[in-house]
Amino acid sequence: MDILAQRSRQETQVIDGIDAWLKSHPDQPRVAVISLAMLGMPRLRAHPGGLAGETLIRNIHARIQQVLRPGDHCELLSDGECLISLYGIKNVGHAQLAVRRLLHELNNYSDEAGYRVHTGPRLGIALFPDNASNAPTLVHKAGLALDMAKAADQEFLFYSQGHGQEKLFNWNIDQELERALRDDELQLHYQPQLSLANQEVSGVEALLRWQHPEHGHISPADFIPLAERSRIIHPLTRWCLHTCLRQLGEWASLDRHRNMSVNISSYNLSDPGFAEMVGNALQLWHVPAPRLTLEITEGALLEDLDYATGVLGSLRRLGVRISIDDFGTGYSSLSYLKHLPVDELKIDQSFVRNILNDRHDRSIVETIIKIARDFNFSLVAEGIEQEAALLLLDEMGCHTGQGYAIARPLPHSALMNWLENPPALKQHHA
Repeated sequence: MDILAQRSRQETQVIDGIDAWLKSHPDQPRVAVISLAMLGMPRLRAHPGGLAGETLIRNIHARIQQVLRPGDHCELLSDGECLISLYGIKNVGHAQLAVRRLLHELNNYSDEAGYRVHTGPRLGIALFPDNASNAPTLVHKAGLALDMAKAADQEFLFYSQGHGQEKLFNWNIDQELERALRDDELQLHYQPQLSLANQEVSGVEALLRWQHPEHGHISPADFIPLAERSRIIHPLTRWCLHTCLRQLGEWASLDRHRNMSVNISSYNLSDPGFAEMVGNALQLWHVPAPRLTLEITEGALLEDLDYATGVLGSLRRLGVRISIDDFGTGYSSLSYLKHLPVDELKIDQSFVRNILNDRHDRSIVETIIKIARDFNFSLVAEGIEQEAALLLLDEMGCHTGQGYAIARPLPHSALMNWLENPPALKQHHA
């Protein structure tokens, strides 16, 4: 059975169970649904044979069952996530107590087989009738809350009305994105990256845009988490990669020095054929591998350091460059850097944006620059919004800059015009 179809069947069973309970308990209508995912699960399941992942999933399911009250229900979904139904809860505090018990039971749990995987839980919670008037909407909103918890890197989030605005859509996202790929609704914009030492454009970062025929512009921050849950992320990444490399192949006749940075998802690393797909795409479009940089977030790498190291090593052997995106956001131990096959660090824009006015942000940036120098990594500062910040970063020793002070993300035609006549920037002081 197709994974998406199987998941849909299991979610339907949860919905049917909630409907049945509501009909039989008209005087106790309050229900909570918890959508639960364990970090690192996609990569653990991708180990040869998938036995370690399956064992861990069964153990996690058993632990959840031990915490639940008689009558509550936990449905194990096909992709290792869980839907938990808590029946007859008294109030929000009662649901919070259940969440705390689940977190206590599951946090930092690891498999007996010895795989070192960070499998911390992420939970999204929705309440009936507070957040939904029917069971299907309740399950959907618990999933949205889980997406928000993952995006915010929080252990759990209760659904709030702000999550239900039009920016998060009650769609069959995999079908919508399949249609968007087919109907050319997706587009790549390119943000120039500037070498700060000589103020020459060294490359561009490709950024995905979606113009929906009914809803207009949809931010990647809104649809990428949903795409990852539906696994449409794999054909979506493949489309982005081939589009970028085709474009880069066309640019080769004009300039052989500019590179392309493409963002990849942690879910792409769980695909055993990902490195082979990248290699085939490079050959198809006749692009030298060192001109392609794949960016992946720091948190995604640390979900399963051993497995990520292996996949990134395969990509490095192709000649592809690897960049850690959003570097410095939330991890205290940096010992993993000596193990990862990495070429570049990208300083997160949250540190760069206020570098002129916040001495703490400036100190963090200085520390990251020193780390990059010690490990012989190249360095990109993103989110540069003021020319003075660009000049300061150059003086601090940062190699490359990216942000509105240089250029906004541009569609291809506008990028070509910009590259022919880039704006003049003030030279740094000697």
